[in-house]
Order: sequence, then C-alpha cells, then structure tokens
Amino acid sequence: MRQAGTVIAQGGSPTQEGFHTYHQIALLLPLSGPLKVAGEAVAEGFLTAYFNTPEAQPRPLLHVYDTQGTQAGTLAAYQQAQSAGADLVVGPLARDDVAALFSSNPTLPVLALNHPDGSVNPPQGSVEFGLMPADDGAQAAARMLQQGIRSAVVFIAGSENEQRAAQAFKVQFEAGGGDVLTLQTLPQGTVNYVSEIRNAMPGLGANGGIFIAVPPETARLLIPQIRVARLRQPVFASVQVYSGSPNALDKDLDGVQFPDAPWLYDAQPGLPVRARLMRNLPVVAGHGARLFAFGMDADLLSPYFVWLQQHPGSYVAGATGQLSVDAQGHVQRTPIWVQFNNGVAMPMAGTLALSAPTQ
Repeated sequence: MRQAGTVIAQGGSPTQEGFHTYHQIALLLPLSGPLKVAGEAVAEGFLTAYFNTPEAQPRPLLHVYDTQGTQAGTLAAYQQAQSAGADLVVGPLARDDVAALFSSNPTLPVLALNHPDGSVNPPQGSVEFGLMPADDGAQAAARMLQQGIRSAVVFIAGSENEQRAAQAFKVQFEAGGGDVLTLQTLPQGTVNYVSEIRNAMPGLGANGGIFIAVPPETARLLIPQIRVARLRQPVFASVQVYSGSPNALDKDLDGVQFPDAPWLYDAQPGLPVRARLMRNLPVVAGHGARLFAFGMDADLLSPYFVWLQQHPGSYVAGATGQLSVDAQGHVQRTPIWVQFNNGVAMPMAGTLALSAPTQ
C-alpha cells in the first residue's frame, strides 16, 4: 500500500505527496445541545492535531462553528462558514445533520464526520468518515474467516449499536461462507446467562467462534459463564467490550480479541502521546478517548482525502487506524486488533503494518 504524505522531491524542493493546502477550514460540531459532550471530544482531538502540525507544513486558518446538534443549526453554520471564506468544511457530526447538509447541495468540499442513513453518497468532491458500530462486526467476521472459522454464535446486549454490530457480523460472515448458528440477546436485569449460552451450544464445533457485542460490565459476567460451560472457542468482540481505560476486573476477559484505535495504545508513532495529554484533557482518559482520536484523524485526513480517493490503495496512518477513501467517497478504516492478557488490553502483533503518520 502507498502512504499519503511521503516526502518527495518535486521541482528541487521537498513536498508531501498528496498534500492539498486549504486557506480556511470550517469545523462544524455540536458544541451545545444533546450532542455537546461528543462534539467537544471531537473538537479537542481536532484542535490537538491542528496545533501539533509541524512548523514546515502549511496550517490553514481555522474557524469553529456550533451546529447546536440540529439540521437548522448545521445549515446556518455552513452558510456562515461560506460567507467567511472557508474552502473546506469538516463536519457535522450527527447523521441527520450530515444528510441535511448533503441534501443542500453544498458547493464547498465537505469532510463529513458521520454517514447519513440510507445509501446516499457524498456530493462530488466530498467524503464521509465515521466510527460506525457496524464496522466492528464486519471486522470481526473477516478476521474469523481468515482464521478458518466457519461457524459462529453471537451474543448481544440489545442496544441499537450492538444490534448494528451483530447484523454487520452476520452479513459479512455469511457472505464469506460462514454460518451464524444463532444470535442470542442477553436479558436485561439479570446476571445469569446460562440459558442463552446453552441455546448457543448446539452445532458449535471445536473450530467455531464466538462474537459478542456487549458493554464491559456484561462481558465480565458473560465470559466466565461461557468458560464454565466449557466452550473453548475463541471469543471476538466489538470495541464496546473495553472502556478505553485499565480496569482490574478485565481479568475476566482474558483472551477476548477486539478491533480498536491504535492511538489508545500508543501503537501509532508520531501522534501526541495519550498519557501526556491526560494531564490536561480529562476526555482522553475516559469514554471520550475514541472520539478524541476520531477528531485527530479528521484533521489528519483534511489535506489528503481528495488524493486518497484518486489513488486506490493509498492510506494515511491515523489515530483510529489506517484510513483510505473508496470511489464512492467513504473513508475506510482498518484498526488494530487488541487482546486482553492478564486483564490488560494489549495490541496483537502483526494485525496492522504500522508506520509513521503524515503529521
């Protein structure tokens, strides 16, 4: 694969391959309203990467606009940005807001930070980038198939995100020739999953696998019960299984594998070190860490996404994984694989060819 941002000699002076210089970027995020916490986490990540730009690299002007988490607020922010002279829009964050902006036929290029519902592709010259729950399921299915696993059972806790991950797993796994034997929704308000585990056991041979899309608290109850039932098949999970911070109770999850953002584990060289940022940015230590990494990648992608779309097989090495852009304008993300060992979530060797990021 070919990495964007590689320094090359052009006309006698070094330049970064694929880099496009913008004069003014408009960052559209919900800094008030129900999505305020998520918007602030993404904004902090974007600003951290923006101010971490090497001195030799051009840094555009940056204006931040509050969309208020509404479609009307998004369209108003876009008009303000356009009037102020922006030549790139990054955002908005909510699905409905992205759909509203795309439907307005924007004349400025947009790096949208979500995928609108439905099959609508971004306008020409724009792309969409999101941390999608379904991606975890598809990633897990592909990994299991690569390891020769052809039968699987699925456990979910029932939330919308978990259902999206489970459905994506099923589609991908069956498309690759695998067989999803059963999908078990774990009951709420109980800690006993014996019945659901028993229902999942028939037909699951020694070469089968287990996929779980559940939060950490549920996983710490489920995994020990799976082992008591003498199911020895490997367990793969959605990223929800890990809170993003060490927890002594995660010893119950030893052996569980899941896809995650390399930056959380300092597995992507060249980016701001997470432990150092924790001192001043509490969001980096908690559940907002992945959104913070997502914000950093929005800044990282901004000068390269046009070139990436024009050069299939090219990528940037980001905080959330290797990032490429397909012909339809969708950013594709390849995360690393992580496994719990002695209660500690640790990157697995050989799951992603890591290289220095472009900024």
